[in-house]
Amino acid sequence: MCAPGAAPINGAHGISTAVLDAPPSATMGAAARAVAPPFKKSSKTDKRMTPTGRALMALSLAIAVIAAFWPQLVPHLGALHAALAPAAPGAAQAPRGGGGGCPLGYTSASGAALPAGHPPVPGAGLAPPPAAAPVRRLTWVRGDIWTGDAAAPRARAMAVDLESGEVVQIGGEPAQGAAYDLVDFGDAFIMPGIVDNHVHFIPGGLSLAGVDLRRAASRDEFAAAVAATAEKLGPEEWVLGGFWDDNQWGGGLPNATWIDAATGGRPAMLMRMDSHLALANSAALELAGVGASTPDPAEGIVDRDPLTGLPTGILRENAMRLVSSVIPPPSSERRRAAVLAASRYALSRGITSVVDLGRSPFAEQSASWADLEEVYDPMADAGQLPLRVYAFVPLDQWRPMAARVAATGYAHPRGRLFVGGVKEFADGSLGSRTALMRDDYAGEPGVRGVRMAPLERLRRDAAAADAAGLQIAVHAIGDQAVDEVLDVFEGVIAARGALGGRAAAAAAECALRVEHAQHISGPAAAARFGALAAGGVAAIANPQHLTTDAPMLGARLGGDRAGPLRAFAWPALAAAGGRVAAGSDWPVVDARPFESVATAAARTREVAAALTGDDVTAEAALEAALRLHTADSADAAFVMGARVGRLSPGRRADFAVLARSPLAGGGAGAASAEVVSTYVDGRCAFGCGGGGDAGAGGGPTPQ
Repeated sequence: MCAPGAAPINGAHGISTAVLDAPPSATMGAAARAVAPPFKKSSKTDKRMTPTGRALMALSLAIAVIAAFWPQLVPHLGALHAALAPAAPGAAQAPRGGGGGCPLGYTSASGAALPAGHPPVPGAGLAPPPAAAPVRRLTWVRGDIWTGDAAAPRARAMAVDLESGEVVQIGGEPAQGAAYDLVDFGDAFIMPGIVDNHVHFIPGGLSLAGVDLRRAASRDEFAAAVAATAEKLGPEEWVLGGFWDDNQWGGGLPNATWIDAATGGRPAMLMRMDSHLALANSAALELAGVGASTPDPAEGIVDRDPLTGLPTGILRENAMRLVSSVIPPPSSERRRAAVLAASRYALSRGITSVVDLGRSPFAEQSASWADLEEVYDPMADAGQLPLRVYAFVPLDQWRPMAARVAATGYAHPRGRLFVGGVKEFADGSLGSRTALMRDDYAGEPGVRGVRMAPLERLRRDAAAADAAGLQIAVHAIGDQAVDEVLDVFEGVIAARGALGGRAAAAAAECALRVEHAQHISGPAAAARFGALAAGGVAAIANPQHLTTDAPMLGARLGGDRAGPLRAFAWPALAAAGGRVAAGSDWPVVDARPFESVATAAARTREVAAALTGDDVTAEAALEAALRLHTADSADAAFVMGARVGRLSPGRRADFAVLARSPLAGGGAGAASAEVVSTYVDGRCAFGCGGGGDAGAGGGPTPQ
């Protein structure tokens, strides 16, 4: 047993270290020598041992046996001691049934370290049991909550775990005694953050410092806006930006003479709002060496004066590269600043997640990959992304993207950066008359648009990228381009047959995206979107393009092609069972998601009436439009989408707070809905003042 002795260890136990440290084979003898001196053998004349001698010999043998078998006896003696000794008031009881008690207090429950050399006591002397997990501290958010989740569409409260950034409960009240903070928004409308499924984020951020020509409604306004920006630049800096729309002044393209004087000799290149046509001034054309003898590049056109043959300054599709190739590229520092500026812009509009389709097709092919590695990766590592970004690269770079995904996965550990998407362009745009149409543009015999990607290459690369586990997006605006992309995607789906589970996984992830799908060839095309939904095909609609393109639909297409079942017909695709999501295409248009919601709701009612003659209520159409921009868009956003788009347990607490519901009053004020504040991972990212507005983000590490 444990007993105090003359050689205490740590002031408690007195068994000699000579006994405890001896090797097992020496234990018995060492123990005997330690507790009693050897007795003398009796003399020959003393044939009989005295009673006292026999008692001493028995005691010595007993002590030796006890010492030898001490480790095996300790648990039993401890249990006996615990059973017989009365417990002090409030003292913990040693466990019964071999629980390993020690008369001197060294038990499995004591948490104290055993003295050096003490015999083993089951569970004692080990590290103390781990402390109980800290109580999860929640933030309870109260308001008029629209969740975007069909299973529980409305609530008055939700609980958010700020450590994980997740929604942990919808509805109800905090458990009794729970620790929580309360954020009460009263009757304010709370909804999932907008998932903008189609932006060009870094170009958008850069454009915020450039000239904005979206509102220019005449040549004079055009030149004045250019001059105001040029005055702020150095003598050799380029005047960039644009996003002008010739429909604003009734048609007719501008030319270099509109801006030569306004730029003060500085080179300028100003994009049309669809990014498929640009205006360069004379200084830029000269720097690029573009003149009367410059041939049109493949899949591009240099517009020329019919009398002199000199370039007018208008460059279409690939011809833009003749000038863009000589523009000094922005530094990585400037592009990181552009991401922060773009984030502030997006968050102020209730956008918490963006799908970045990369640079213009006429930029340097490596530009999108450079943006990923030089801008997004360092910002994600440093926790500097204020919102979530899903970054695409061109389809012809599917191999390095597949290698990256295989090495590091689709998601950055901080949960703000996602990869795995590749993009290609099948055609151009309606405004530039380069969207690939089945029939001629109205009044322009022989003009049907431009096919930008050879079909055989598109088929090959799309199948390979899909097999590698990537999501594929193909820009298709014209009705023939849309049909051809659906043909390609049918082939991709058919090729999955030998890949086992890949088919189901890809379908669940909407792995095949038709960007824009702006014009369709008729009801059969809508039915194909429905049939291919099971294979993961989704259409990414751009409701704001309907607003900008509406004035030219009749002039460019005429008749049936300009109607609601052929142009911007995404509600017809949805009615046929197709998967549809929404994106702004910023900076091609100004990202105003609630204008987009209102436009989508109106188009939904218009298409329903054209299809069936039935009326859809304004509120039902608005709810469908909100889902289009949140839950439905999340479903098309690949891996990122599983975390966003709905306020439901397990998803991120990304939400926008609006002053009033866009569903109220029949949606009369939906287009002008005011975002009061925006939250990412349950933390305020816009509208709360101080450093919390779109500053360093990164959020908690996801579980």
